[in-house]
Amino acid sequence: MAKFNSYFRGPTDVVKARFAQYLPDIEHLTAADSVLIDLGCGRGEWLDLCREKKYLTIGVDSSQELVDDLLSRGHSAVCSPVLTYLQSLADSSVDCVTAFHLLEHFTLDDLRSLLVQTQRVLRPLGIFLAETPNSLNLRVASSTFWIDPTHVRPLHPEVLSYLLNDSGFDSIELRYLNPVSTEIQMTRNPQVNELLHAYFGPQDLGVRANVPK
Repeated sequence: MAKFNSYFRGPTDVVKARFAQYLPDIEHLTAADSVLIDLGCGRGEWLDLCREKKYLTIGVDSSQELVDDLLSRGHSAVCSPVLTYLQSLADSSVDCVTAFHLLEHFTLDDLRSLLVQTQRVLRPLGIFLAETPNSLNLRVASSTFWIDPTHVRPLHPEVLSYLLNDSGFDSIELRYLNPVSTEIQMTRNPQVNELLHAYFGPQDLGVRANVPK
């Protein structure tokens, strides 16, 4: 499955460039003292970016193959189901938790548990960053989302926002990222333009949420 995911995920440099959009969210953290956890770390693109910025980040993934590769590259990584790992951590012990293209792999009940546990382990004003396929994009929702057979269901932005709020997060910010094309030719017909945007627009939904002070 690790080989399958790597094949469809895209080149590492492209993924790193996309994840780099989240670096400003952590730039206020003190690299030497901050604790960062990357859930579902996969090939480690976010871990690479954090290491370049001197942040020690622990990757968590259920694939032993991927974790072994990360360890061989000098990263801190743990092979574990992410929910089990979160449950092992103390309250208010982490500064930032990231989960890129992970949430869509969970049932509703497990997703609720994941968010509650994430909120619990984060310190006051701690940051949760996540990215998931954008269900408002017609191409994503009807086609590309289903390439991965381990995906459970697309997450509507309003549902994700509600679940975060219900789990105790605030300052929830939704971001629509990574358009299919940046060269869409708009027409004079607003309905056609809406369809063009819905098909060629942002493929991913990014989210930032904070734990209250």
